[in-house]
Amino acid sequence: MKNLKLLLSIQLIISILTVLGCSEQKHIERENIQNFYSSDNALHPEYKVFHIHDTTTIVYYQFNFADFAYKREAVILAFKARYMLKYELYNDFTAKNIIDSASVVFVDSLNYKKDNSSLGYFELNIPRGKEYILRLKLTDLNAEKSVVNIITINKKEGLNRQNFYLQASDGLPVMHSYVERNQDYQLVYNDLSVKKLYVKYFTNFHKPPKPPMSDNPQKKVTRLKSDSSYTIEMRKGHSVNLRFSKQGIYHFYADSLNPTGFTVFVFTSGYPYVSTQMQMLMPLRYITTGSEFKKLINSKDKKKAVDEFWLNISSGEESAKSFISMYYNRVQDANILFPSDREGWMTDRGMIFIVYGPPERVFKNAGLETWVYGTSAHRTTMKFNFIKNDNPFTDNDYQLNRSPSYINSWSAAVEYWRR
Repeated sequence: MKNLKLLLSIQLIISILTVLGCSEQKHIERENIQNFYSSDNALHPEYKVFHIHDTTTIVYYQFNFADFAYKREAVILAFKARYMLKYELYNDFTAKNIIDSASVVFVDSLNYKKDNSSLGYFELNIPRGKEYILRLKLTDLNAEKSVVNIITINKKEGLNRQNFYLQASDGLPVMHSYVERNQDYQLVYNDLSVKKLYVKYFTNFHKPPKPPMSDNPQKKVTRLKSDSSYTIEMRKGHSVNLRFSKQGIYHFYADSLNPTGFTVFVFTSGYPYVSTQMQMLMPLRYITTGSEFKKLINSKDKKKAVDEFWLNISSGEESAKSFISMYYNRVQDANILFPSDREGWMTDRGMIFIVYGPPERVFKNAGLETWVYGTSAHRTTMKFNFIKNDNPFTDNDYQLNRSPSYINSWSAAVEYWRR
């Protein structure tokens, strides 16, 4: 039996219930997981996988209390949030049978109207040697809304990124792949015998992707020649204190002959939020002509140039404000959802998400993620296939299968922003 355990709560979480079930049958690759990308989704859980050793894996989870609906049963009673986390473990995307599952119900009354979060974990007893698929479903029981995450658990060998995690100065795991500059971190590795790790630093510079009707680029080969390299000391599975001062990619690995390891990304200041002039300007490449974008880049006052661009393509000031809010909210969502070896807005999925909006249906398997806009019976239904890349720095790198057939829908989607 697997008990879902609480690692940390800013305040207190009450009432835990564990349920097992291994008889239910599902096809994960046929499940619509659109809610994870939906703009209506209020739930934004984060998960981190760490293999303690060959037979035990920890899955950390973090929730924001502000995401949940608080209700009270009577005027004199406290407001309470009720939410449930359920996991299901499969051998692969096509497996029908669940090989393990459990759920936990939380009740919280101490964090009503507070911007706090909780961090917990549960253990999986799974042997080394293969990959597994973990389906995680978080449900707000008061609001009757849920979101599903699908995670690949890679236990093929002991060098991949899931054998490491980054620890913040408060001793808690960092839940995402990017970090803030000039903060203290430690890298944790499950092999306590390792005395040093090798580090390669890469300058991270990418251009926005080409539109979906462009020619398919050649299969990307991630550059492994670093800008600099060094080693760091490890003591009983913990590194010395680390600070990341430069924007770029920091890749850590234990075997000098095998670069498989753990990667930390340092993106633009304030990431994933849009807070600088260039962060507002660069994503406009998707809805500007070449000459418009060149004019924006060469402008002396970029903030003024961006404001004038939105006013010029909109029907009025109120319309411009509405489109600005929608556009940059999507940019920020793309940064949170799709970071890979580049900022999320610069990925193929980020581009489609920003211009077209959240997809209506999303299906995922081992090597492909499919987005569908419109119903199957509608003549304007659009489908985008994103092929998973084998990237040594990330498992979140997907490349759009481009086609000339997208030209009309792309033109219409861009025109929507320019009315």
